[in-house]
Amino acid sequence: MELSIFKIPRNSLEALRARLQDDGYTLIHAYADGGWDSEFWFEEGEDAVTGWVKRYESFFQNREVPTRKEHAGLHIFHHDSSCYAASYGSGHHQARSLCDYEFGLDLAKRIANERDVKQTGTKRSHSVRRRESRVYRSHTHLDIEGGESIDQIRAAIIGSKRDMYGTAGNFSASAALSPPIDIRGIPAFLSSIETELKNPEQFSLPRETPVKDKQLLAVLDDLLLDAILGIGDQGEFATNSLDLCDADFNSLFGKPGKYDLKARHKKSMLFPEKGFDHDLTVADLRLYISSRQLTRDEILAIEITRFTDDGDWHKPHLTLKQALEYTVDSHRATLSGGVWKQFNQDYLAFIDKYVREIKVEPTEEIFEVLTGTEPSFNDSDQVGGAGYKKADKDFSLAVIASGTPVEAWDLSLEKTVFAVKFGTAQKLGYVCDQATTVLELIRNKATVTDLAKPERYCLWLGYKAKKLPANIADIKSVILKQKIADWAKLCLDVGVVPVIKLSRHAGSDPTLSF
Repeated sequence: MELSIFKIPRNSLEALRARLQDDGYTLIHAYADGGWDSEFWFEEGEDAVTGWVKRYESFFQNREVPTRKEHAGLHIFHHDSSCYAASYGSGHHQARSLCDYEFGLDLAKRIANERDVKQTGTKRSHSVRRRESRVYRSHTHLDIEGGESIDQIRAAIIGSKRDMYGTAGNFSASAALSPPIDIRGIPAFLSSIETELKNPEQFSLPRETPVKDKQLLAVLDDLLLDAILGIGDQGEFATNSLDLCDADFNSLFGKPGKYDLKARHKKSMLFPEKGFDHDLTVADLRLYISSRQLTRDEILAIEITRFTDDGDWHKPHLTLKQALEYTVDSHRATLSGGVWKQFNQDYLAFIDKYVREIKVEPTEEIFEVLTGTEPSFNDSDQVGGAGYKKADKDFSLAVIASGTPVEAWDLSLEKTVFAVKFGTAQKLGYVCDQATTVLELIRNKATVTDLAKPERYCLWLGYKAKKLPANIADIKSVILKQKIADWAKLCLDVGVVPVIKLSRHAGSDPTLSF
């Protein structure tokens, strides 16, 4: 029997019943069996012509165009602490938005054979290819890269568990299985799943999921507000990866400009009043909040607009919440593009391992601590004296048809090119975006003249912190590590060795040479 099973939080059962009634479902049978109360909800389908048949409707001369009824059903089973639903037809639409999104993959980690995977569905938050589906030959071992979140896995069932669960399963938010049972066997089957979920996991699956719980969302928003206002231990941008970005993780707010802040029913404020060479800072935000006497409820809805030096404003207008990146380590949660997401421990372990395995370029003693800006560093006698060749601001290396200036890299030394960036974790994320753009140009041969592929591509990061981490994997910013992992994967895809080089950036300390 083919079953598509969703797990429904017990406190969402009433909401599910109400939704079914609103959408025209009827409770046609209720009974109790094997310690479970059962309800079968049914929706009578309407006659409909299948899409491809409809296109050929004119061919059906002298005969009736065939139709079918799209029936739907949801078979709910519940007891005091648990609730499950078997869906039929379009019934999965009713269950999905109220289900436990982790159920299917939690079950997979206990009954699926990681050495016989048929298909996976993955996503990467900061990759050009956000979502990817991979189909494998039989007996392929599960292979996961750092930075990937697994949304779906289709795999064979462990041999010892096939008598209960069938030979194969498809696991995502639900579990699609073919157990050797009929309808009367469903209660016992669900009881076996309940027992199975208490067993140890057999392998790991990294997961990144949107936060749905309203109480947790409120807690995370409060911690974010504390950071913005500088309350308690949450108030340092660099420490907690609180920085500005745009909704698509480009460098809108990383560029100098003029910024307008506007809260609802309050006067706006420009930063700065003159000039277009300003980075929006936490001090600017706090000044606007205090000067306009904003309440906590008003802060995250502040609209931010960036103006270019010719006076045009940059679309889109973003709310402050949409424009912030922030990580709350205590809850393994990250805010990006206005959406809170949580990472399971498997995800964090996978990405740390992946980033830690990227080759590390030794840092010369003279460059262990840097000050100033990237351009002044690239132009310095010390850099030239160490044998590095400058390519900063050389737009002739990567010319594209549109004429948009593209900077291939900043420095080169023998067969290695270097993209140099100084700053906090989020600022360093921009260099990953820029390097990724160059790698895509190389892969797609998208430059007007040939852009020579380097042997090694190094991100030289001047990390702004009181103490330099031993490895970039040791930083708190999940977002930066995601971007580094995606950049490194693209390097390998293109045939370039990814390399990381670390220096500590000490701001503008006059006692240092940079």
